Amino acid sequence: MNLSFNRFLQLLLLMLDLLFLNVAYFLAEIIFKENPESEHFLGYTQFWMLVNGGWVLVAWVGKVYATSSISYFQSFVRNTFRIFAIWTLLILLYLFLPRLVDLSSRMVFTTIVIYLLGLLVNRFLYLGIREWVKMSFNNQRKILVLGYNSTARKFTSYLEKEGLGFQIMGYIDDKINTNDSPKYPLFKGLENSLVTARQLGVKELYSCIMPEHNSKVYQLMKQADKELVRFSACGRF
Repeated sequence: MNLSFNRFLQLLLLMLDLLFLNVAYFLAEIIFKENPESEHFLGYTQFWMLVNGGWVLVAWVGKVYATSSISYFQSFVRNTFRIFAIWTLLILLYLFLPRLVDLSSRMVFTTIVIYLLGLLVNRFLYLGIREWVKMSFNNQRKILVLGYNSTARKFTSYLEKEGLGFQIMGYIDDKINTNDSPKYPLFKGLENSLVTARQLGVKELYSCIMPEHNSKVYQLMKQADKELVRFSACGRF
């Protein structure tokens, strides 16, 4: 996931969650005809601040919106509802603490239930946004990985974790004898890398083979520059 979109998605998810939280709060007020502007104004204001501030605090401590969490739908959902359980306990603890102003327990429980439904909607909305953007980015940036070794596999796993911006078209190497089952197509012949790239519509090559280990990599770097194909190293993984 590229950095700018990652930041945008984190902020969007937080804002949507807070929006649904406040919708849940005010809907509960309407349903039970509570009037927070009466003599109980202070008590309801404190509760409103608690539900919002409490969610932001536990979500931040629990890293719900961290890149490592939102990169995978399953982990994001799991972290969300783990933090939701902690947030709910915090709200219930506050409900049963002695206070000058009593809150409606029915309103509190309704706020919690409506917010739970809102979180479910938000998570599936997130999945839809993610898949739509992923398809858009994938149609723009196709890459071919030079080499099929442990570095190449770690590199493609990293790109999968990031989730957006690349469509991995496959690996290409001189040796393709392997006992495992590659997740992506495996092409033979490093010297044919640019021909294969043209056939696949690839404009970016990522080499997971050190140039000093294979002289063909140097030749491909020069030829890629002539053909306006981006050539980059995978880096260390």
